Amino acid sequence: MQKQHIIFLKLSSLATGCLLAFSLLAPPTSVDAAATRSYARDITSALASNNVERLKSLQDKLTVPAEKLVVEALLTEDGAQAQELYQKQLSLYPDAALDQVSRSRLVAFAQAQERAVALTPSVAQSPKSSSADSAAPAVKPVVPPPAPIVQVPVQPAATATVAQVLPPQQPQAQAKGFTLRFGSFKSEANAQTFASDVNRYAPTEIVLLDGLYRVQLSARYATAEEARKVSRAIPMQSLTVSAQ
Repeated sequence: MQKQHIIFLKLSSLATGCLLAFSLLAPPTSVDAAATRSYARDITSALASNNVERLKSLQDKLTVPAEKLVVEALLTEDGAQAQELYQKQLSLYPDAALDQVSRSRLVAFAQAQERAVALTPSVAQSPKSSSADSAAPAVKPVVPPPAPIVQVPVQPAATATVAQVLPPQQPQAQAKGFTLRFGSFKSEANAQTFASDVNRYAPTEIVLLDGLYRVQLSARYATAEEARKVSRAIPMQSLTVSAQ
């Protein structure tokens, strides 16, 4: 009986040791899993609805490197910094749920830069054409007499159109509320090129703020939700911001 009792105690201690070893080698608990929870679906949903407040609320909860980089890039106002963050995410932390967001943003930046470069030759040629035009009148000294007669009615018309255009702009600049911002650039030329694309869908303005040229709609909306409804009709990524 004593031998059987000793054998039973040995088997019990062996079973206890196995259970302890299993508990140490067991997979992470639900608490550890929650610490690495993915918010990729929340990020893409907030981006699709142009909900900046939602992105900001998620920023402190993110633990996945790819998600942290993408959200930081989406919220930054510096276009160059955003490009670096998107490239870092794609190269160091590829994520099937967010790679398309980074790629589409990088393509948009590249297209804006290509348009700016394409406009440079035409700008460089403009002084030559103006110098050629200035040389042409020297060959035609007979033209000046009728010129003043023709120009007299044109000047009031030009000033009248300017007078008609300026007043509507003043209340818009002073109005407060929300608007849609499509991008921020260090170069004014790049901002103008990008704004010309957005102008196909709605009038824009370029605001110089904190050293960056920001392309945004000139319209103002009473609530952020009204601005988001407008963004759904424009096939370009934008953020809803407080009007400056």
